[in-house]
Amino acid sequence: MCLTKVRILAFAQRVHPYQEVVKTDWK
Repeated sequence: MCLTKVRILAFAQRVHPYQEVVKTDWK
């Protein structure tokens, strides 16, 4: 469970910046 949480956290951290860039690019 702990490993899964860390994995999800790392994935979210990796995707968050990308989503922010796309949002800015879209606007």
